[in-house]
Amino acid sequence: MDIQFGKRVTLDMRAYTKFCSDLIGLNGNVVINLCKDTLDGGSYGLCWGDVRPVEIIISSRSDDYFLTQEDILRTLGHELVHAKQYLSGNLIPPVDPAGFDTWKGIVYEYAPEEEINMPWEIEAAYLEQEIYSRYLARQQHCE
Repeated sequence: MDIQFGKRVTLDMRAYTKFCSDLIGLNGNVVINLCKDTLDGGSYGLCWGDVRPVEIIISSRSDDYFLTQEDILRTLGHELVHAKQYLSGNLIPPVDPAGFDTWKGIVYEYAPEEEINMPWEIEAAYLEQEIYSRYLARQQHCE
C-alpha cells in the first residue's frame, strides 16, 4: 500500500488513515489532501476512483462553519472505504459524470437524490461508524 499525504494533512489524520487502512485491508495507491475551503455541494469529503492513484479530498469547512476533528476523521474513514471499493473493483465509476456506476457487477443509474441509498454508500456509512467506534475504544484503552 502506498498512501501519499498533502501538506495540510494533520498527524492525527495520518494516524487515523493507518488505523483505517489496517482495519479494512486497504491495498493500493491513494493520495489524500485536506482542503481549507468548502467542497462542491457542502460535501465533507470526496473520493475519485477513476484514476490511479485513487484520490481523496477532505474539507476542513462546510459553508459557514469549520468541521470538528471528529467530522474530519469520520469523513476520512468513509472516503477510505470508497477507496477500497474502487481499488478492489467492487465499485466502478461511470465513464461520464451523468453515467452509470457499477457495484459488484450490477449497474446503477446515478441519481444525486438517491445517493445515500446506493449500496456503496450504505457500506461506507456503516463502516465509517464501525471504524470510528473501534478507534475511540483503542484510544481509551491506551490512556
